[in-house]
Amino acid sequence: MSSTSKRPPLDAKLVDRLFDRLQGLYGSLWLDRWRTGETMELPGGAKADKGMLLAKAQWAMELSGFADKDGQQRIAKAIDACRHRTMPPTLPEFLELCRQQPNGLPPLLKAPHPDAPARQRNMAEVQALIRRMTAA
Repeated sequence: MSSTSKRPPLDAKLVDRLFDRLQGLYGSLWLDRWRTGETMELPGGAKADKGMLLAKAQWAMELSGFADKDGQQRIAKAIDACRHRTMPPTLPEFLELCRQQPNGLPPLLKAPHPDAPARQRNMAEVQALIRRMTAA
C-alpha cells in the first residue's frame, strides 16, 4: 500500500468518484488544493486542469493497494470518516484513514459451548472411541 508498490494504479473511475465525493464534502477547499489553472487537452478534445490530472494520477498510484473489494470498502469508510474533519485530507492523511478502517471481513464467531448434558454425551462418546482405538 505504498508508492513503491509494483501494483497497477487504482482504476481512474474510482479515483474520479473519490475526488467527486471529497469535492462534495469540501467544495473549493478540495479543488483549490489541486487546481493550477493550466489546462491540458485530453484525448477526444476535452480539457482538464493539469494540477487535477496530476493529483488524480498520484492518488491512483498511492491507493493501488486498495484496489480489491476490501480496499474499496476501506476507501469508502475513509471518505465517511472525512465527514468529521473540517479540512480536506492530504494524500498521506487519507492513506492513514484507509489503513485505520476495519477490514470488510465479518467478525469471527465464538466457538459454541454446548450445555452440560451435551458435553457429558460428547465426552462419553470420545472416551468410548478412545477405548476402542486402544483396545485394537
